[in-house]
Amino acid sequence: MTSRRGRLEINLRKLARAGLRLQEALRLRVKDLDFGFRQIVVRDGKGGKDRFTVLPTKLIEPLQKQLSAAQKLYEQDLRRGLG
Repeated sequence: MTSRRGRLEINLRKLARAGLRLQEALRLRVKDLDFGFRQIVVRDGKGGKDRFTVLPTKLIEPLQKQLSAAQKLYEQDLRRGLG
């Protein structure tokens, strides 16, 4: 499972490398990440507008690992009847 420190590090990297504002990085959802086109959809950003920004290559692997860990945790929760 991804540690709290690991998640924080990923969020800080998102901010620095993708040009995201703090709230934009914290509000990202899985559907906002497009690994194929290497882009991030920022929804309801500054001025209430949606925009696209680059998904840095160095972030792809850490984000995919985080998503994989979250999926495993979700599946465990479902097996325990917590879903």
